[in-house]
Amino acid sequence: MAAEQFRHVAPITITPVSTGQASAAADGTVVVIDSSGDFGFVTGINSTGTNASYVVLNAPDAPTSHSFTISHGNEVIDLALNADGTVTVTDGAGIFVNYFSAPWAIDASGHALATWYEVDGDVITQHINTSNARFPVIADPSAECGIGWCSVYFNRSETHDIATAGLAALGGAVAACAAGGPLVVAVCTIGAAAIGATAIYADNHNQCVGVVAYGIAPPAAGWNPFVHSDVHCYT
Repeated sequence: MAAEQFRHVAPITITPVSTGQASAAADGTVVVIDSSGDFGFVTGINSTGTNASYVVLNAPDAPTSHSFTISHGNEVIDLALNADGTVTVTDGAGIFVNYFSAPWAIDASGHALATWYEVDGDVITQHINTSNARFPVIADPSAECGIGWCSVYFNRSETHDIATAGLAALGGAVAACAAGGPLVVAVCTIGAAAIGATAIYADNHNQCVGVVAYGIAPPAAGWNPFVHSDVHCYT
């Protein structure tokens, strides 16, 4: 059942709600919107190969709430805000399509800022607390699934707990897996030993662990734990 549901996993489009002018890069993968004022957006494909829409706040007067329309072709979608700050995207039949990892925002000093999502229909809004922040501030609503695969990131605290107590003992880590849909839950369970070994290495090197899950022909599934040290490590 999980592998069958995973066939529906697909990229989604993240479009800033903005009246600014957009300009595309030569390769068409990045669009910059209204970057001349106190804030701007950059949309395109992030380093993991999934869709993202960065917002850059250049000054204290920049608005601290920014909205993005989420779409999946011409299909009806539904956004659900989860208790851990992630957002699950399902289609009109309630089948999992994609998800947003918990939001992050960092200032010019590299300090993580308090940030959170709210959802309304097909619009996701990211709120950022910029009190005492050094500018520019960067935030990134990012979908974590491509065509038939999803990635799950664990932060430093979760990585340490996995390294010392194991995946099954972690409510937070299990919740992170669940945000990635039914197959990711299965993969996190099946691959717990390998994830734990990777977490030990990551923890010893002040890094974090993650897992990429992808569907093959049912009932098989592929998975691959990895080490990372990007912003997901500090959320």
